[in-house]
Amino acid sequence: MLSNPLTTVYHTLAHLGCENAQGETTESGTVDAIYDEFTDRVVRRVSDNKQMTYWHNDQMGAIEASELLERTDANGNCQSWSGLLRDCSSVQGINADRIRVMPISIFDGSVLVKNWQFIDPPSGSGSHPYIIGTDAMPQQGIPGQGNANPPPAFNGHWIVRYDDSYYDPSYDVAKITGSDKDKAYEDSAFAGYGASFGSGARGNDVSTNTTSEVSYTVDN
Repeated sequence: MLSNPLTTVYHTLAHLGCENAQGETTESGTVDAIYDEFTDRVVRRVSDNKQMTYWHNDQMGAIEASELLERTDANGNCQSWSGLLRDCSSVQGINADRIRVMPISIFDGSVLVKNWQFIDPPSGSGSHPYIIGTDAMPQQGIPGQGNANPPPAFNGHWIVRYDDSYYDPSYDVAKITGSDKDKAYEDSAFAGYGASFGSGARGNDVSTNTTSEVSYTVDN
């Protein structure tokens, strides 16, 4: 271990950290090495060698990392997966935060996870003119942990922040870093937003010099 653990040392947490970050001498190198294990979307528990999954069969599953390590089906949502990466880091003595990502606007009720097709012209009107199921259509999504096509929309999403970088252990995506990481993560992850009321949707504005339309809040 890099330093004294900051959380309960479950066998799987210690294994994922020590096995993948072997030889690392810095915190940043250790976190990146641990995250590399998540990016192939095959992460197994030590106790039974069972592959853990993300929203398998459209079932939410565990909310906390401890549940993900204990459930018979080894299935969990983004809260549990972000908690798992956070806790793997904590066992190495590294402070990382679980981050809740939510739409800022009260008129946005959900995030539409890539990929979606928006058909023009939309059949609706107002701020969310694309009607879900009519001219806003979910496509093959970004692969998740043990799940090639997770659900296309959620009320929000949970990721991990360490230092100046965002990590999304639920999906097969690269870490996002830098001063513009809020907008960069939003654009990499979300195709658009569903309306708070009704079946309307709008696309994510990826224009140059636009600011992020989601908030990032510590939710450990």
